[in-house]
Amino acid sequence: MWIAAAASAADRVDFERAVVPVLARSCTGCHNASDPAGGLDLTRRATALKGGESQLPAIVPGQPSQSNLLERVRGGEMPPEGKGPRLTAAELASLEAWIASGADWPADRVLSPFEFTTATRAGRDWWSLTKPVRPIVPSVRHSDRVRTPIDVFVLAKLEERSLEPSAEAGRATFIRRDPSG
Repeated sequence: MWIAAAASAADRVDFERAVVPVLARSCTGCHNASDPAGGLDLTRRATALKGGESQLPAIVPGQPSQSNLLERVRGGEMPPEGKGPRLTAAELASLEAWIASGADWPADRVLSPFEFTTATRAGRDWWSLTKPVRPIVPSVRHSDRVRTPIDVFVLAKLEERSLEPSAEAGRATFIRRDPSG
């Protein structure tokens, strides 16, 4: 009994890492709560288990062969032509393994089509929507050459490649470079 429980726990697919990105990027753009194509909302567990207008459950926990979602994806019907790329073999395998292992989905977890960036829209993970993070300032051997914070990063890359910075420009060179004259 313990061995079977340990094996089933090991077989479980990480919902957040393996399933959410696939559903959010490939499915929830059309199958969401506000405008569920075919009456199917794949943003919540209850509505995904219920299914849509076809009256077939999209997901049948523990039974991938009975899950309409997998049948439609395998058959090339989903995502429809022009609505996004087909799922990769790895993505399809993750969905199948997740359903086979019981389709664990936290009760309060609601998926959003905007969680991840796709080819057609920016998601909350888009670079301009992420909170800026101060980088770790590298250490350099020649700290006497650093005049601005950016100099540290440039000098660190030069040192990493065993390169020396160019000689400092003289006054005449700086005057020539100044566009205001």
